[in-house]
Amino acid sequence: MQRTKKIGFEIKALVIGCLLIIAFYNIRLNIFSPTAFSNDNFSFAFPTRVLISTSIQNAIFPLWDHWTHGGFPLSSLFTMTAFSPIVIFLSLFGVYKVQTFAFEMLVVLVIGFIGMYVWLKRYSSKLGALVMGVCYVTCGIFITQTPINFEFVASAAMFPWMAVGISSILEGKKYGVGIIPFTIWLASTEGYFGLNIVGWQFILLFCLIDWYVCKNNRFLAKDFLIKFRSILFGVILGYFIINYPYIETFVHYGMNFNFLREADFNPFAASAKLFSIFALIVPNKIDFFFGDSYQSYTLPLYFGSLNIIWIIYAILKKINIKTVITLVFLSIISFCSMLSNKYIPGRLLNSTIPFLGIVRWHGVYLTITLFFLSTLASVGFQPFIDDKKTNMKWVSVIIFALLMIFAVCKQAGAYYTNPLTYLAYPQIYVYILFVAILLLVPIYKNILYSIAIVVLLEILTVSGDIRQFGNYFYLLDMDIRERDVLNIQTKHFPPPDNIRTDEQSNINIQYYSKKPTLYGYNPITYPSIKSLYGKAEYAKLMKTVFYTVDSNSFPIIGSQLEVSMKRFTPNTVEATITAPRDNTEVVWSSPYVQNWKLYVNGKSQVFKRNMYGLISFILPEGGNSVVFRYSPRYLIPSIFLSLFALSISVYLLIPYNRKAVGKK
Repeated sequence: MQRTKKIGFEIKALVIGCLLIIAFYNIRLNIFSPTAFSNDNFSFAFPTRVLISTSIQNAIFPLWDHWTHGGFPLSSLFTMTAFSPIVIFLSLFGVYKVQTFAFEMLVVLVIGFIGMYVWLKRYSSKLGALVMGVCYVTCGIFITQTPINFEFVASAAMFPWMAVGISSILEGKKYGVGIIPFTIWLASTEGYFGLNIVGWQFILLFCLIDWYVCKNNRFLAKDFLIKFRSILFGVILGYFIINYPYIETFVHYGMNFNFLREADFNPFAASAKLFSIFALIVPNKIDFFFGDSYQSYTLPLYFGSLNIIWIIYAILKKINIKTVITLVFLSIISFCSMLSNKYIPGRLLNSTIPFLGIVRWHGVYLTITLFFLSTLASVGFQPFIDDKKTNMKWVSVIIFALLMIFAVCKQAGAYYTNPLTYLAYPQIYVYILFVAILLLVPIYKNILYSIAIVVLLEILTVSGDIRQFGNYFYLLDMDIRERDVLNIQTKHFPPPDNIRTDEQSNINIQYYSKKPTLYGYNPITYPSIKSLYGKAEYAKLMKTVFYTVDSNSFPIIGSQLEVSMKRFTPNTVEATITAPRDNTEVVWSSPYVQNWKLYVNGKSQVFKRNMYGLISFILPEGGNSVVFRYSPRYLIPSIFLSLFALSISVYLLIPYNRKAVGKK
């Protein structure tokens, strides 16, 4: 009977949280609107999904991208979207629409909420886990980044699942080994590689300290090695599942980050201002994409300001003091590691934390800080509600009120502000009502009061971010003029003309029309032609898809080469080419890659790399059937390795196979 009640509460809590998140992102941000996306989502993430879903609808699993910069592998460390289980599944139902992408976002956010709920039950009541889970997934940085650059949100949404997996292994639960691979799979294919690597380091450090120091578990070297091997085994399984993008990266780029991300590699670019911390208490305007490596910018970290009351309470009451100290320490360190280079901690930590100086380039890495702060707030939540003596409650509230006053003044740009200006902040009214409820009513005993808590927190989060929406909708307006490009989507791959068009806009419009372009939004150029990019020769060499060349491998203008495209899909290019004479040298303006197989008139033929890094081959006089197929020799072994790792991961999650880690 008791177990039935517990399960009933779990279901109610999860349903409440999921419905609130779906309602919040659907209604408040209106992400089902045709103009709901801007910046990277509109210019890169959504068009890429259109390309992938079009391929799957045509029974093609896309491996190569012909449509930008002459071509490059579609899957690498930069993007693994084609291997996302969510994207693949949704692509089975048709070519991606705006609504499909919005639904994908909601699925990831709900997965993130469930993960946070499961994670926080270790440190709080189920009600506390519910409240913090909702606050985390509706925090300011999630709200603003979801329609702008969903990669960062997806990575942060998977943080709690990585923490659950590692902690479960340390607790001796074998299913934790199975959680880690699926976390890596989703986070890598939906999220951002750099944020994953940095965030997981911090989470692993916290889990180890929490288990051996905070929870006073005896450190036994043999037991530790067994558990650490189990964690490592889970990580290996995860990367085996998505091994193909990593093989492609090594084969084509040699793990060179300069080719994977052609951006400002100063790790302090777009980093955080010190005063970003005040955004935890009051909302701030969005100033993304305008900061430089010295001035940086303030981030919308706001995640339900009342969490800070519970943080203060947990510290003052010394609740789970070792855990609290660890969380405070990691919150400070992770925050400082994202600061601009004008701050000494930012410079110091960027040079000491593994990989951080290589992969960090954006301040939204502060989602790591928010993860630790949300965990910290959950520690103080239930004791705050259960405390029948209101003295410490009021002390916590007063300290928070003083912090809020100071933060509001700081946001206003002065240390003194007319108190009447606080009335412009809608959350002030919610604070009064909400704190009164927390202090006077034993709400945790009734599910209706539990719903009231979450609803009030939801109102708090919405009202707290209203002042940001002005800038938010300004960002959306930047792309409204381009929404008509959605009307040019094709459900197939119509053969293009023998030409690449000029860049038409700051989006990957070619993924809609399937007409290859000289340039695109993707910040990737294949290494063999990288030296050409930005030079006058680039357009001349890449403008035509197939052409004859002179003795200097330069296109012959007005040549008698006749080209009729028959097929132009991610893995296959087929054309009928009429050569004017025997032994005609023809260039395909695509980077030289050995993974291509060439067939001329049905027979296999070799090709070579010309002096510009493009593919060159010889044709006999007359009409010729030319077919290029992208056939990596490691593709089949890679698929088997993925399926093998996936099978083991599923097996480890099966209930009857939950033998304790480290025990015989």
